[in-house]
This record gives sequence, C-alpha cells and structure tokens, in this order.
Amino acid sequence: MADETSQAKDSTSTSKHAKKCLICGATPAYNVYGSVACGSCKNFFMRVATSDRELPPCQSSGQCVEENFLAKG
Repeated sequence: MADETSQAKDSTSTSKHAKKCLICGATPAYNVYGSVACGSCKNFFMRVATSDRELPPCQSSGQCVEENFLAKG
C-alpha cells in the first residue's frame, strides 16, 4: 500500500516537473500568466511588468522572448 502511494506521488511530481521554461529552457517550469516559465523568468518578468522602466526595443525582428511571453499574458 505504501509503495503504491509512493509510486503515484513520484509519477505526479515527475509529470508536473516535465515542462521546460519557454524562455530559458530550465526545468522545472510551470504555467505562469498563460505561458510556461521557470521561477527565475517569472520573477524577472514580474519585476519588468511592475517597474516604470521600459524594455529596450527587440533587435531580433520581433522574436524576442520577452515580447512572446508578454503577448501571452
């Protein structure tokens, strides 16, 4: 009985942590504001969103990760 509980718990935590951050590729990553991000990227974008400073313009023809992330939020 305890083995079954441990196995179920392990498979749940493994599937939960199987996601990779869409911004930097780190694991574990979770659904954050409609996108998948790790804790570091989530905190970075939260600081950007709540500060008065603007991000510099994207120099990758609109393919910057911050633009993709913020567009999903």
